[in-house]
Amino acid sequence: MNSGEELQRFDPHMLRSFVGDSPDVTAELLELYASSCRATIGRMVEGAARGDARAVHEAAHRLKSSSLLVGALALSRLAESIERHTEEAVDPAQLVSLVDACRQETDAALQWIAGSADRP
Repeated sequence: MNSGEELQRFDPHMLRSFVGDSPDVTAELLELYASSCRATIGRMVEGAARGDARAVHEAAHRLKSSSLLVGALALSRLAESIERHTEEAVDPAQLVSLVDACRQETDAALQWIAGSADRP
């Protein structure tokens, strides 16, 4: 991924605009986000497996806001799209497909966050 693509998917300045330049606070919040993100994606996967669009909707809502806060822009947009798609009945196969795309983007966001410790 080149830097232009990364900037469209991730904004390393988003979290800093909310919490300031404290590396300790930033690291702590990113660690909390990563943990919460894993749990939320787990709830989405379980909900999709059960065909429970409401559970997926609620998890997508949580993921949308927290991802925006830390600068995982593509994940936030995808979660918002899933949230909209699950406001009404969704085909179970489509639900699984949406959640799988979200899981993949979550993996990318968590890798980006893990690598952010190496960036200023």
